[in-house]
Amino acid sequence: MARPQKHPNDRASAAFRIRLTSDERTLLDEKAAAAGVTLSQLIRSAVLGYRLPSPPIVREAMSELPRVGVNLNQLTRLAHTTGDMPALAELRAIRGVLEAAVRYALDL
Repeated sequence: MARPQKHPNDRASAAFRIRLTSDERTLLDEKAAAAGVTLSQLIRSAVLGYRLPSPPIVREAMSELPRVGVNLNQLTRLAHTTGDMPALAELRAIRGVLEAAVRYALDL
C-alpha cells in the first residue's frame, strides 16, 4: 500500500542554511546516524520538539520483549506447579538482560 501524499502546504519545501564548524557538523552527522534519522529530522526534533523514531536497535529490542515475557511466564508456571525453582539461574539471567536493556534504553 502506497503512502498517502501530503497536502502541498505540509511538504517540507523551505530550505534553511546554517554555518557550523567541521567538528559541529561531524557531531551532528554522528548523532543523526546513531538515531537512524536524517540530519534534517534531527535538527527539526531539537528545535521544534518533534519526537524522533526509535533507533533500529531499540525497535529490535522491543520486538524481543514478548518472547522474553513468554519464557518468563513459562518459568513462573513451572515454579508454581512444582513448588520449586529449578530455573532460578535462568530467571536471574533474564532479569539481568532486562535490567541491561532498560539501562541502555534510558541512556539513549
